[in-house]
Amino acid sequence: MKNNKKAFTLIELLVMVALISIVSATIFYNYNVSDSYFSLERSAQGIGQEIRIAQQKALAGIAYTSNGNGYGLYFDINLKDQYNVYENRDEDPRYNFSEDGVVKVLGFPEDVRIESLMRNGFPVDNLSISFFPPGPITYIGDAASDSIGEIVLRVTDRDDIKKVIKINSVGSFEIYQP
Repeated sequence: MKNNKKAFTLIELLVMVALISIVSATIFYNYNVSDSYFSLERSAQGIGQEIRIAQQKALAGIAYTSNGNGYGLYFDINLKDQYNVYENRDEDPRYNFSEDGVVKVLGFPEDVRIESLMRNGFPVDNLSISFFPPGPITYIGDAASDSIGEIVLRVTDRDDIKKVIKINSVGSFEIYQP
């Protein structure tokens, strides 16, 4: 008599479990990488949005206080997980802790940090990007002409996933992956 039972052998079952495990591990790993990448992308686009809002407020002459004369963003390499949007209240276009008013402090997601700040190609510890009416006139640090500022963001656990926000002295900016 012939045995007509159809069944999987133990080896076939082990091979299938191994294949399913490998595919699942690959999917979960890629999910974590893409999640971090999207956090980085959102953070870079958020900075771009805040730049546009500060430009619009400066152009419109909107002031939170009577002595406000412009708006800006302030980045500090020692505060890698946040940046400030501020109202400029003195004649110095750079952020001044004692004079200028912080409008809001914005934080990055826990997996995104500031890697470096550059002004005209040289590393700096902090970077102020300020806008003043009527243009709005754009200051990168204390210079209103021929100046370029760069903010480099990266994913905390991956050195190869970065975004650069580059702004020039006319207020135009670009966001790109180096």
